[in-house]
Amino acid sequence: MLKATALPLFFPLALVSSMSAAAPLKVKDASIAFSVKANIGMVIDGTTSAIAVSEDAKSVTLTVATPTLTTSLELRDKHMKETYLETPKFPEAKLVLEKSCLAFPEAGEKSGECPGAFTLHGETKPVTVKYKAKVAAGATEVDASFVANFIDHGVKEPKYLGIRVKPEVDVKAKFTATR
Repeated sequence: MLKATALPLFFPLALVSSMSAAAPLKVKDASIAFSVKANIGMVIDGTTSAIAVSEDAKSVTLTVATPTLTTSLELRDKHMKETYLETPKFPEAKLVLEKSCLAFPEAGEKSGECPGAFTLHGETKPVTVKYKAKVAAGATEVDASFVANFIDHGVKEPKYLGIRVKPEVDVKAKFTATR
């Protein structure tokens, strides 16, 4: 079995500037998917739906509980959480986006990019989040993505029986947001 990290990450829950700032942001049907590649051409995918969102006057923060990340193999999940992500020590990963960069469309669709700060394994690094938001049935449906390098966050390189996981992690998020 592959002892690989399918690192977490997540993101933008936050296309908020044109919605009323008085009401709290509500997110439903949220999911995060992450994908890493191994040196043998293998792709490892993982998910979680344990996502919390909070906001203040300047930013929106998306938090994922790292112990909830799963791939298709129980042993790989155990190694990912205990050996690489060290989830008892680092139980959360966070993405912070500034509200000034984000905007829900009033109608139709909007695409954009927004710089963010992604924290994993206790290390915070800049990322660029790409998003597409679409108004449907009174809510905003959001698809967003970013790429992070887990080595930059102090996570050691996962390897097992000569198989190595490349450090770039593709992260995708889907959710519906309302106020």
